[in-house]
Formats: sequence, structure tokens, C-alpha cells
Amino acid sequence: MKKFLMLGCLLGTLASLAQAQQAERKPFVRDRGYFSANINPAYPFLCGFGAKWFYNLPQRWSFGVVAEGAFQLPGFAAEQFFTNGENLRVRWDYALGTEVRYRFNRRDNDIRGFYLMAGAGYEGWTVRPREGEAVLPGTSQSVSFTNWYASVGAGFNWLPLRNRGLWIGIAYQTIWLLNNTDSRSVNGTMFNLRPWVSPGLAPTLSVGWRFGRSSQ
Repeated sequence: MKKFLMLGCLLGTLASLAQAQQAERKPFVRDRGYFSANINPAYPFLCGFGAKWFYNLPQRWSFGVVAEGAFQLPGFAAEQFFTNGENLRVRWDYALGTEVRYRFNRRDNDIRGFYLMAGAGYEGWTVRPREGEAVLPGTSQSVSFTNWYASVGAGFNWLPLRNRGLWIGIAYQTIWLLNNTDSRSVNGTMFNLRPWVSPGLAPTLSVGWRFGRSSQ
């Protein structure tokens, strides 16, 4: 019986301390800019990377840089970006760009909530025949090229621990490929980069950290 009483007292003390600590933590309200960064948690499973870094102004706007790529596209993504994509192995070599966000949450200048986004950048691809396909004599077996792109979209950031830095986000965007969309051939298969890519059913995921403390 004593052990249960002691355990109950200990749990009650820990709960009280946690509640007091949360009460002392001030809400995130900023009157000056601050940084945030995030990764796409799906890309490491594809042996690639996807990272963004932002400087968030106190009112509405966020400005960032983007670095992504270095992995082979899954089949559905290859078909999204390329005609005849089901017959190709597409490696997304890299994408380097910038991104601007307009945040709707103005009350505490936080990055949580809904936002609109626009981006632009430069990316590289390497396209090969699908694995196991017989090699046709006199045909190219690898094609590499680059292109510029632009994008617009919308997203939402959720902070599971309101007054801490961890955040989780989802976004949908439409992408325009601005050049090098002419037809090419690899192992006799004709393909081209589609001029635009609509949002898929699955959103783009983000896990990140918001730096800086409340200015209050």
C-alpha cells in the first residue's frame, strides 16, 4: 500500500512540475525575424535528400532556399514528370532553388497555420532504360540534361508542441518545367519532360524546427 501511495505522490509531483513549466513558457510572439529549417522525411528512404532553410519576417512573409534530389524517382513520380516514364529509370540528380511563402497567421507571427507559396529553381536529370531491358545497338543508354522550373502551391504547418520549435507540414504544388521539354531517346524509347506537373493525391511532407524564442 505504501508503494502505491509513494508512486501516486511521485506522479503527482512530476505532473505539477510539468504543468508549472508549461505555464512559465511564454507563447511564441515575435517582433523580429527568425529562422526555420525542414527536411522531407520521405527522401532519405529513397537514398536522397530534401532540405529547405527559411528566414521568416515578423509579418506574413518567409524567404527560403531549397536543395533536393540525388535519388531515383519511384515509378509513379517518373510518370508524372515524363512521358513514357513507365519505361524509364529516372534519377533526379539535384534541384537548387528559392521559395517565398505568404503566411496567413499574423496573430503571433508564427509559421504555424496555412500559407501560399511560390518557387523557382534549376534542376538536373539522368534518364536510363528500365532495368532488364535488352540493349538496342546504336542507341544511347543514358541521357542527362537540366532545366529551369517554377511552382505555386499551398500548405499547412502544425506545431504539436505549441510553444516549442518542432513542426510538421504538408503542401500541394503545381510545377512548370520551363525549358528542355523537347523529345529525347534512350535505348530507342522516346520521352520528354512534361511542361507542367499537377499536384498528386499525396502531399509533400515536411518535418522541421523553428529557431528562436519568444521576444516577450
